[in-house]
Amino acid sequence: MLNFKTEFEALQLEKLIKRFPDNDQEWINKFWYKSAIEYTKGSTAAKIEKNIITYIKLLGHHAEKHSVTGREVTGKDIRTALGTIKGKKTYIPSQSQKGSADVTATIFGLSLKIEVKKGKDRMSDEQKKYRDQIIKAGGFYFVAHDENDFLIKFDEFLGLPQIQLLKQFQ
Repeated sequence: MLNFKTEFEALQLEKLIKRFPDNDQEWINKFWYKSAIEYTKGSTAAKIEKNIITYIKLLGHHAEKHSVTGREVTGKDIRTALGTIKGKKTYIPSQSQKGSADVTATIFGLSLKIEVKKGKDRMSDEQKKYRDQIIKAGGFYFVAHDENDFLIKFDEFLGLPQIQLLKQFQ
């Protein structure tokens, strides 16, 4: 049975051993374990996303958080003899497509999108449309409900014939 915590900490330790090749594992555990190896379980979707991104990067692939939230901009305050007039707040909508997945990754040159859903959270209609567009375009997409669910689905993804073929050329 795959266990995200075990896999994650093993990858972190492997990274430190490569970073400090002249030091033994006891030294690494003593000075680096808490700050660089220890895994913190994702209690929120944001923490799960962070753990997934870190895991994929530790494997040597690219991954990033994809946000579709716009931003609020506040205009400059105007000072007058009678007081200060507060700047107007405006909202600038995101230029990203609605429904975009939370995590975007490139694995052996292939696009992988991962939507993270925690608890009773479900996919919106926009997210379902986005998923269908990615799959139709030849990309890969899955929903992860926690880190272990991610690990199972990611392992299945890595076992696909397309991935096995691309691994040979890396």
